[in-house]
Parts: sequence; structure tokens; C-alpha cells
Amino acid sequence: MYESLGDAYRDLQAWTAFAHSLNYSQVGIIAHSLGAVKTTYVAAHHSLNVHRIVALSPPRLNTELLLTDPEKQKLFKKHLELANHWCEQGEPHHIIRVRFPMANWVSASTYIDRYGNGNKYDYLAWATKIQIPTLWMFGEIEVTKGSVNFKHADQALEEQFQATFDGKSKRLHRTMVIPEADHSYNATRNALSKSLLSWITNLNH
Repeated sequence: MYESLGDAYRDLQAWTAFAHSLNYSQVGIIAHSLGAVKTTYVAAHHSLNVHRIVALSPPRLNTELLLTDPEKQKLFKKHLELANHWCEQGEPHHIIRVRFPMANWVSASTYIDRYGNGNKYDYLAWATKIQIPTLWMFGEIEVTKGSVNFKHADQALEEQFQATFDGKSKRLHRTMVIPEADHSYNATRNALSKSLLSWITNLNH
């Protein structure tokens, strides 16, 4: 309810330091949805001692993009106005009920930090800064029929990666779409696992 996404580096750096203290030869992170945003944001802006990252279905947290949602833009605007109201009243930790982009109870300041912060947490703004091999995975259903913060996200990322990394001896980033998968990969876990393991195996050769 009260988190700031930018503070995630403390958790991730502590976890990776602990993993390395156990003498694992390679450490990686697999993160889903908002966790994938946190992990990739940290990797782009801080030192993160891992060998690879798998980002499963990260949503684009972009204020202007969310305001273009054909069905929920008015609701989103109301949520932003309410959250800003409580922050301006000096009560940033006041809990509000929101229904977009996901139903939740969050503090006013957390809602603004996460969804009202322009493109600060939109990975299209900083994905190419990540210098760790990263696999970006999405479900076919979410990128073809999902809400605005998922729709065609794979294509937008791929265009950036082609412009940035193509022609280099080793490309750091890959995008992959799992056929017939939704955001939770409920009926496609086997296909997800096989694709993920194939990517890791290829990295090690």
C-alpha cells in the first residue's frame, strides 16, 4: 500500500548479496508483472549483481498512455485527482480504493508514484540501459487484446532493441510471446518453462 517502486533496489540488492554469499556460481531473477517493472528499473538505474533477468509481462506504467484508455480514461483521471488531493492536503498515506489500472487499496502517494509519474517507470524509457542479458516475455492474449499498458508492448520493445543492439556481436535483450497465454500464463506454464530454459541454455553456450 505504501511502497515506492524506486526503493525496490534495496530489496533486490539485499537478496542478490545473500544469494552470492551462498556461493552460487550464477544468480538470476525471474519477476512477474509489477515485480518485473521493479527488477528492470533497478537494473537500469543501479548496480545489480546478477547474470540474467527474466521479465514476465511487465505493464507499461506511463501516465499519458493510461489516459488514452478508451474505456477507463475518465476513471483514471478521477483516481489521479483524488490521490493528488490527499497529497496536497498533507496526507500522502491516506488509503484510497482504486479500480484502474488494477483494483487495489493503495496510499495516495503510492498511486501517484506508480501511475502519475509520467514515464518514470515505463520501461520503454530505459530498457536499453540494462547491461544484463534480459528476456522480456509476454502472453499473446495480453499484447493483442489487453489494456493499453500491455497492448503491442512486445513490438515496441523489439523495435527499440533492434535499433540499439542489432549488429553487435552479442545482443543483450530478447522479446518472446507465448502463444495463447494470458497475463498469468495459467494454461501455458509448460510452454513458458520450455521457452525460458531454452533461452538460458543458449546464453550459456
